[in-house]
Amino acid sequence: MNSHKRLADAKAKLDGLLTIANSGYAGSFSRYRQQIADAKEELFKARVAMLDSQIAEFTRIKAGIIREREKEMEVYNAVTN
Repeated sequence: MNSHKRLADAKAKLDGLLTIANSGYAGSFSRYRQQIADAKEELFKARVAMLDSQIAEFTRIKAGIIREREKEMEVYNAVTN
């Protein structure tokens, strides 16, 4: 599952649990305490995974830019020397 979907799913799950727990319709809030804690933990992990994937993407982009510049410098040095 990609990190965007994982983050969206974790947010939706937590929002749903909080809505149910706060409505009072399905019982007391304490009944959902552990599920809410688990959903918050999953949301945290999803956010970290999202950041990790963004860092990896930016690292690939940076490496590509550096390689491109090195090739330009090789051509420049070959022409000027």
